[in-house]
Amino acid sequence: MLNKNLVLVVGAGVSKNSGMSLWSEAIDQIAKAVGVDPKKFNNLKIPQFYYNDRGKKEYTQFMKQIFRYGDVLKPCEIHNQMWILISIQSLLRIMTI
Repeated sequence: MLNKNLVLVVGAGVSKNSGMSLWSEAIDQIAKAVGVDPKKFNNLKIPQFYYNDRGKKEYTQFMKQIFRYGDVLKPCEIHNQMWILISIQSLLRIMTI
């Protein structure tokens, strides 16, 4: 029996072409703000350093700035192709990793 379900698994880097920061770029910005070398710490510790130093409100504002919260980003070609798949196959599921 032919199952017409499709699951498309894409990485968050797909949005890089639309102007979204990669995690590694965000880490570099956060590390610079707290004055640490990003190569010397785990990528999850560096944002925690910022949070501990600056508090929840400033941390949240900085993350929104880095990840362009509220900006309307132009879809890249991969996004456009995903929408074509969605319109063709109503059972398409997209999972980001």
